[in-house]
Amino acid sequence: MKINHNISAVRAMYQLTRSNDIMGKSLSKLSSGKQIESAQDEPSNYGVSAKLRDQLKGLEMAKRNAMDGISYLQTVEGTVEEVTSMIQRMRELSVKSANGSYELIDRENMNNEFVALREEIDRITKDAEFNGRSVLDGAISIKIHSGANMNERMDVDIPEINSVTMGLDTIDILSSANANDAIGLVDDAMKVLMKTRSQIGAYQNNLESSITKLDGSVETFTKSLSKIEDVDMALEMVEYTKHQLLSQAGTAILSQANSRPESLLKILN
Repeated sequence: MKINHNISAVRAMYQLTRSNDIMGKSLSKLSSGKQIESAQDEPSNYGVSAKLRDQLKGLEMAKRNAMDGISYLQTVEGTVEEVTSMIQRMRELSVKSANGSYELIDRENMNNEFVALREEIDRITKDAEFNGRSVLDGAISIKIHSGANMNERMDVDIPEINSVTMGLDTIDILSSANANDAIGLVDDAMKVLMKTRSQIGAYQNNLESSITKLDGSVETFTKSLSKIEDVDMALEMVEYTKHQLLSQAGTAILSQANSRPESLLKILN
């Protein structure tokens, strides 16, 4: 009888310890909402979930890169739009000065505005910056890493824009003939700006498309990670409650074993 009593007490102690351990893990899972909190929980799935998390972080960073790229292009586009407005005004002045009805003093006034616009174009294209970098000097090809993996990037090439590169640095509209020539040169400059704006729009569309794809990938990877990591709250609560009851039963048995061993032996037998 004494041996049976000791065996029952040992069994009760083992069940109590095991139930308390399982309850602790269940409570941790219920609190975090995750069924995989360390490699010990599910070694095979832990490595998979770690890779998925790394990929998700890469996708989120690639999305931020693409959004930064769009901000960069918007800065460039805003500057080019300002230049376009000035070129349009320079064309108006050229057409006006080309008319033979004006005196020299009239053309000098027109030319003063023409030169001031040219100087302003050079100033704003020189000062235009994004994150401390000049955006219209044509010196650097920007590489926007818009993907989560190696070599998933887009080259952005914006030409250098100023009065020299557009062929407007030496012209004037002080005579009807000069003004007539200026119309053609200004039109050529406008073509350069329109081509640049078209390139900027294409780059922006590509980046927006990349962001859409990245959002889709993030959603897919998030669902996959959730299936692996997220705990089934209902099942885990059932498991927790079951072992809570077993723990309470084990505690009761041990209490009875310590206080009334004879009664316990009758129950067990």
